[in-house]
Formats: sequence, structure tokens, C-alpha cells
Amino acid sequence: MKICQRCGHENEENAKFCGICGQNLQNIEQPQKTNQDEKTYQQPADNQIRQEPDNQQIDFQPANSQQTSNQQQYNAPQNTYQPSYQTHAHKNMWIAVILDIVGGLIFYFLCGIGQLYLGLYKRGITLCLLGLVPVIINLLCLIADHELIGSLVSLLIGLILLVYSVYDAYKCTNAINEGQPIPLLFGSLDLQ
Repeated sequence: MKICQRCGHENEENAKFCGICGQNLQNIEQPQKTNQDEKTYQQPADNQIRQEPDNQQIDFQPANSQQTSNQQQYNAPQNTYQPSYQTHAHKNMWIAVILDIVGGLIFYFLCGIGQLYLGLYKRGITLCLLGLVPVIINLLCLIADHELIGSLVSLLIGLILLVYSVYDAYKCTNAINEGQPIPLLFGSLDLQ
């Protein structure tokens, strides 16, 4: 039997953890009992009073000494690290611009993906290429220091293109499913 050092529970010999408190039992060396009259003392609960006979001297070390050190750690001051206040590192403008371009290309370039799924490759590629228009507008306004206006205009154009692309995919899907001719792109382009 393995006796837990924390709570005193008797666990099976092959147990790795205490069944009561969860203490690791793998590195515990169990004392060899040579005398059957030897008494085993367990750590009482906090609300119990331990009574020992006056004529016996017992060299008692708390079984939960490891727990005591853990409690001291919990009482240690938290968040003692104080960062030194330094000026922020200079950010590279070109990295920000490149990331903005890549993000815009990915977002707007996927406008025609529904048409590509339907097998309308010319139509899908046309919508994907039209998705570059808001990116180019945003870039031109960024270079001309009109970031807010350029962002709003390109966002508006991009959203209009996105909504039209969704509407066109819906209309084309219905036409394909019903066996009708594919509607014209923007009402004038015959791209199938």
C-alpha cells in the first residue's frame, strides 16, 4: 500500500496518484514496517484538534510541507514585472502597404469564385479582375495622401461589386438549374 504524504490515504501499490487529493505517488518511498506496534499518524483536518500523549515525544514533520511552500507562492506579489517605458519602434510603412495590398487582393479577387464554381470561367475571371479596381483606387488615394477618402470609396465600390457578384451567382445558378440561358453580365456582356 502507498500512503499519500499529503492526506494520509492508503492507495493501492500500483497507484500513480492519490485517489483522494491527487498527489503524485510515483516518487514516494514507503517506510518498511518492522514493528507491528508502531503507530501511523495522519495529518488531521484543519478543524480537528490533535491530542498526543504527554509521555511520548514524537518527531513530527507536516505531511503537507510541500503544500505550505505552494501557499507561500500564492501569497507572493503578482505581476511584479514592470516594463520599461520606451518609445515604440519605428514601423516600416512599406510592410504595412504590402500587407494592405495582399489583404485587399485576396478579399476583392474572390468576388467571382461563385461563377467559377458554376463553370462560368470567363464570367468568374472578369469579376475577379474587376475586384482589383477597388484595390487600385485605394492605392492611388494612399499615394496621394487621401487615405480616408480612398478607403471609403474603395470600400463602397468593393461592397457594390461583392453584392452584385452574389446576385449574379444566384441568377446564374437558377438559370443553370432551370435549363434557361445564362443572363448577361451587367446586362450587356455575354460571358459564359
